[in-house]
Amino acid sequence: MFRHLFRRERLGRSRWVAAAVLTLTAVAGLSIASPAHAEAFPISDTFDDSRLWTIEEVPGASSAFVGTLGEAHTRSNAAYLDAYPLGPAEARVFRAITLNNGASVPTTCQASVWLRNVPMPENFNVQAHLRVHSGGPTGQIISVIGANINSTGWTQRNFAAIPWPGNTRTITVEIAAYHGVAMADDLTVSC
Repeated sequence: MFRHLFRRERLGRSRWVAAAVLTLTAVAGLSIASPAHAEAFPISDTFDDSRLWTIEEVPGASSAFVGTLGEAHTRSNAAYLDAYPLGPAEARVFRAITLNNGASVPTTCQASVWLRNVPMPENFNVQAHLRVHSGGPTGQIISVIGANINSTGWTQRNFAAIPWPGNTRTITVEIAAYHGVAMADDLTVSC
């Protein structure tokens, strides 16, 4: 008789544990299978969703803004990078790109962005850095190239080849300007 009671209690407890494990597995599986910012290539970003971009500025030395300000290359938004007057500080915008789970990890990628010099009272050649980090914005720099932006018209600039790091599904694309004011628009990334 007692054996029958203990078996029933044990079956009830094991069902509860099994249900809890299945629920946790389902919740974890959903969060892993569909990350908030998972993307498929090619990526075309017109800066219209400013929530994808993070700005970094040095108070009193540089400022950055993503939105409607001046003449965008296409659509209405662009990144505005102000490091004027001459100074050692950069104005930066960056965003993470995360691969969809199940997508194969590429070996190399290419990226480009449209840049222009914003005229100021003293005409400077704005310096730009196009960087890609492994993981987040403080991760190892895996691609970098500098560019002079001396045209007030839009010019397409290519990033250096991007070797996708094998230990992460995320890279961070960064656009920085110093020694003047620049605008950036229409980022494309393909692998």
